[in-house]
Amino acid sequence: RRYRTLQAAEVITEKEPELLELDIMNVPFKERNAICLFGTFTVRNRDGKDVSYLFSPKLRIIFLHLLLHSIVEKGVLSSTMNELFWPDKSDEKAKNLKGVVINHIRKILHELDGVELLYEKGRFRLVFGDAFYCDYIDYYGLIGEKKTLVPKGDNFEKCVKIWMRGRFLDGIGHEAL
Repeated sequence: RRYRTLQAAEVITEKEPELLELDIMNVPFKERNAICLFGTFTVRNRDGKDVSYLFSPKLRIIFLHLLLHSIVEKGVLSSTMNELFWPDKSDEKAKNLKGVVINHIRKILHELDGVELLYEKGRFRLVFGDAFYCDYIDYYGLIGEKKTLVPKGDNFEKCVKIWMRGRFLDGIGHEAL
């Protein structure tokens, strides 16, 4: 089977039942209070300003680790963070480094509404409110607990619209992710 890229003004006239027509201009994207993990890592504050630059490479990896584990689990154990991100440091040094990182993340999150970093029962986790948008939270809601690679029906079309932003965590590679 051959596939081709359609130009913006081109109209599909042939009907092929296996192909799904999508309005490519309707890609989910919020201009405020949003974090996008598909395509380029992007963080937009409450005013719509891109504040992604506030995340150094190490800070970004730690934040993404917290974010992903807050969505699919109940957060990250503090001790696990020490082992994963500062394995060669003493417990006291790792605790201090982690404290600095957590403070930086909290400071950045103050730029956004509807997301907060909490520490409860030895775990760090992010909590999300209605004002906050993350494309991965939408995606995870669409694929559900099944973690299916090919969602069915309307969910498939919604997933494709999210995928159109780009690869998941494009250009970001780390064993923690």
